[in-house]
Amino acid sequence: MSDDDRRRRFRLPPFRLPEFFPPDFELVLPVPGRVGGRTVGTEWVLAIALLVDVIDALLALTIAGPALLARSFAVVVLTVAIASGFGVLSVWELVAVLTGAPVLTAFPSTTVLFVLRARYRGGSA
Repeated sequence: MSDDDRRRRFRLPPFRLPEFFPPDFELVLPVPGRVGGRTVGTEWVLAIALLVDVIDALLALTIAGPALLARSFAVVVLTVAIASGFGVLSVWELVAVLTGAPVLTAFPSTTVLFVLRARYRGGSA
């Protein structure tokens, strides 16, 4: 690498993104035979929610019929597990399929509801 190449480089100053989730926010997943469940890191749960939404969007745009209804039901169950009480709002996906608007179910509802749960409940799981 020549001196000219080194001079033309663009560098960003160091920066940190602000914390989005409260520091004391945690998610406790129920584990059979274990009292109190298992605590899971927020980053992992957010990654799982994003993965569920990506797979959900791909399936929503590629399958039809009863399989689409089953997919929507599975998403509702997963969203309730991930976003607890807020996850019940994902029932709108079943309604969208039943009313003939399955394209609307490609919306990332699992991630949005998990983030809403984290923001509005603060540290309480």
